[in-house]
Amino acid sequence: MVDIDVLNLPAPERRLALYVRAGLTPSDRPLVFMLHGARRTAAQLVDWIERLAEDADVIAVDLPGHGRSEAEIPATLEALTRSVLHAIRAIASHRRVVVVGESLGGLVALNLAGEPGRSPVRAVIACDPPMSTAKLWTLQSNFLPAMAAPDAPEDFLSLAWEVFGLGPDRIEERLYYPLLDRLRLPAMILTGDRPLFPTRIGEKIPCVFDAVDSYLVRRVYPDAVELKEVPDAGHLLLTDAPEPCLVLIRQAIARFAAA
Repeated sequence: MVDIDVLNLPAPERRLALYVRAGLTPSDRPLVFMLHGARRTAAQLVDWIERLAEDADVIAVDLPGHGRSEAEIPATLEALTRSVLHAIRAIASHRRVVVVGESLGGLVALNLAGEPGRSPVRAVIACDPPMSTAKLWTLQSNFLPAMAAPDAPEDFLSLAWEVFGLGPDRIEERLYYPLLDRLRLPAMILTGDRPLFPTRIGEKIPCVFDAVDSYLVRRVYPDAVELKEVPDAGHLLLTDAPEPCLVLIRQAIARFAAA
C-alpha cells in the first residue's frame, strides 16, 4: 500500500480534501480524478492510486460534505460539480485529466463533461450513476433511517433532497438523463449485471443503473455515451470488480489522455 498525503484545497465556498500519493510532484503524466458515491469517502478509493500507478497519477477527492471536505448547503449537483471543477482547474490546468466517478460521483463526472469553457478534462467515466431516483429502494433503505435521526446533519438532509429527491415525508423523482444531452466530452457509463429488482436483502448492493436506464441510453443517446456492462458486479463497481474496471479505465486513459 502506498503512503498517502491529504491536501486541503480552498474551494470557492468550502475546503476540499484531496488524497494523493505521498511526495507526488508535478508532471506531464495523465491525471485521474476519482470521485466516490454518497455516504462514502475518498479513503475507500485510495487503492486506485497504486492500481493505476503505471498509467497515471491519481487524486481521490472527498466530495463536499463527505470525509474531510467541508459541506456545501444547499448540496446540489451543481454545487458539488463546481467544487470539483475548481480543484481540477486549480491543480491540473496543464494536465490531461480523466474523471472517474462512482454513483453520485458519476453524476458529477457527467455534469463536468457538459461544462462550457476550457477544461483539462479529456473524458469521464460514470460507474453505475443513478439516472432516475424514485425507484431506488436501495437508496431509500440506506438514507431514510439516517435522515430520521435527530442529529442528522443539515448538509446530508440537503443532499438527500436536492440530488436524490428524498424528503422527510415524500419522495420526488430526480431525472439525470438530460446530462447526456449536454455532453461535450467523451463519456462512458459502466454498470454491472446485478439487477435492481426484485427487492432483497443480504446481497451486495445491486445496480441502480437498471434495464430501463440501459434501454433509454441505447435508444435515445446512442452516440452520446459509451455503455459497458461489467460481469458479476453490482453498484460499487470500483470495489466489486476492480480488475475489469481497471482494463476499461486504462483504455480510456490511452484513448483520451495519452501524450
